[in-house]
Amino acid sequence: MRRIWLAVAAVATGFGIWATHFIAMLAFQPAVPSGYNIAWTIMSLLAAIALTGTGLTISTSPRVPHGRWIGGAIVGGGIAVMHYTGMAAFEIAGRVVWDVPLVAASIILGGLFGAAALPVALHANTVKWKALGASC
Repeated sequence: MRRIWLAVAAVATGFGIWATHFIAMLAFQPAVPSGYNIAWTIMSLLAAIALTGTGLTISTSPRVPHGRWIGGAIVGGGIAVMHYTGMAAFEIAGRVVWDVPLVAASIILGGLFGAAALPVALHANTVKWKALGASC
């Protein structure tokens, strides 16, 4: 049953993260023609599901030392992977240039915030700890 619930959690969380990102991207209206590559868009969704599932599985495994921290980092990094894969799906009549240090910093910070948030949220099954985890 644990595996089923982790799969359900991964799908629900992955879709939620992805939908939030994609709706925001749809709201962006540049002054030039733009669109979305369907393959990259689907890959961003699958990345969100797979990495969220991996992070949640590791974070709930009693056999992994510091699993909550590692799992949280994977979830946070997974959000970054989903974001940048989704951004790769964005097609525009122009050239996209990435600021590599800024991209690296965002991925690292996402992993760090995830590594902090998940152990806090999983500390106890109370509203207080869930709210504290969400505020990380």
